[in-house]
Amino acid sequence: MGMLSFTSALECEFFVPVSPAHAYSALRNVASGKYRLKSEDDFTLSLFFKSSISVFTYGEKIAAQVVAAGGGSTIRLTISPNVPGQLAQGGKNKQIADRVFAGVVVILEAAPRE
Repeated sequence: MGMLSFTSALECEFFVPVSPAHAYSALRNVASGKYRLKSEDDFTLSLFFKSSISVFTYGEKIAAQVVAAGGGSTIRLTISPNVPGQLAQGGKNKQIADRVFAGVVVILEAAPRE
């Protein structure tokens, strides 16, 4: 069962052994395919997108950034409630992060190697 909390956001990171440009491209594909992409910045390799409204929430805001890391890239996600004061659901936010990271992995594994 997911944890309920009054914390405003879930922050998590995921390492992928590819260049930041490749990781960002895969992340952008996931964000625009399964979520509502609201903004993107190719210079800072950052995206802002939202999840859909569900029976239990008004959706979540997801801020993402790709940063260079030794031998690859780190994808950083910050997931927070779409509506101020909405109860943050840790379990649901973790599921969203897992889906985003899994989507990136699927895209990177299907791409030709660098």
